[in-house]
Amino acid sequence: MPERFIDVQNVSRETWPDQSELERLISSGASSAGLTLSPIAVRGMAVHLCAVHAHGKNLNLTAIDDPEDAVRLHVVDSLMTLGDLHRGDSVVCDLGSGAGFPGLPLALASNSEVLLLEATKKKARFLEETISIVGVTNASVRAERAEELAVEVSGTFDVVTCRAVANLAALVELAAPLLRVGGRLLAMKGTPSAAELEHGNRAAQVCGMGKAEVRKYTLSGGERRSLVTCERVGDFERDLPRRPGMAQKKPLG
Repeated sequence: MPERFIDVQNVSRETWPDQSELERLISSGASSAGLTLSPIAVRGMAVHLCAVHAHGKNLNLTAIDDPEDAVRLHVVDSLMTLGDLHRGDSVVCDLGSGAGFPGLPLALASNSEVLLLEATKKKARFLEETISIVGVTNASVRAERAEELAVEVSGTFDVVTCRAVANLAALVELAAPLLRVGGRLLAMKGTPSAAELEHGNRAAQVCGMGKAEVRKYTLSGGERRSLVTCERVGDFERDLPRRPGMAQKKPLG
């Protein structure tokens, strides 16, 4: 088995708080967003964030070094989708999970079964080891592309989440085959343009998805965000999934 490369102690204490202080920042940040987290969830999120900080640059996970920024922009922002899950026991696929946001905080804060889908093998391995260290039992990892997973488990998920992965048209196409009818795509965006939303809605018509709904919110640092939601409403007008990469190269919208 390959040597482990996750070491949450590999963090400079000159610039990064200790575990208890990080937990305090997470609890405070969640509270400011109107969320209450269990001590176990807060502890797991702190360990996860330490791991991301320790290995963020060499694995290209994040460029954020400031702990308060990391809590707000990674953890709290991820939790803004918590109320949009269907139920506490939803089956969720976190598309292009990367460093594990929003999927791992959602798993820690809910009873949902969360699959972290990450095609880059080093990042997927990071996620597997982090899940093991955190001890979360309702999260798992698959190191493959969305198109490949959709061939195996079409129509399985209640929710597909994604954060800073691709344009909306591509996300709609990638999510549709994974979702059951009635399931929803929760796409976390900054401020999507009218053109991106229009292209996403065109793709949605082809992919058996409903029209995009946008909920805007602002983080405590003033950052404006949008949660774009699309529901799977019916069958596809063409065969999906297409070959890997086609959704990004030639979007249907």
